[in-house]
Amino acid sequence: AQLARYHGYPYFLFIAEALECIRDKRDPAAWARRTLTKARLKRVADAGLAQFEFWTVLPTEEKKGVQGFDIEEFLVVKPDGILSTHVSDYQIETQRGPFPPYDVAVALGLFRANERPPTLPWGPPRSAPAAVNALIARAV
Repeated sequence: AQLARYHGYPYFLFIAEALECIRDKRDPAAWARRTLTKARLKRVADAGLAQFEFWTVLPTEEKKGVQGFDIEEFLVVKPDGILSTHVSDYQIETQRGPFPPYDVAVALGLFRANERPPTLPWGPPRSAPAAVNALIARAV
């Protein structure tokens, strides 16, 4: 069930693409079109992405209930000496620290808990098309 968490790269991309679609009022890129339907984009916009926020219950703070988190920036963290991109290299920074993209995607209702994102047509991040790398560059 926890395998979905290890797909940080696609979750990161779908969140960044959804954010641009909402903000710029544009249709999703071809690679995301089947997933980012108008209904799904409306749902995540209403869940807070349009205001750069999301709401969730932190497992370590369940007594506090649902809390709001502001999305401050998208981070791609590559430790020195690492040539390939690892799933833990993708984070979404908030006022309370970084969140894995999976947690943000679930909190926004972009994907259900333990739902894996669709397989990306280009495979590993190093094979991503220029438009996807440009999306990441705009997000970070």
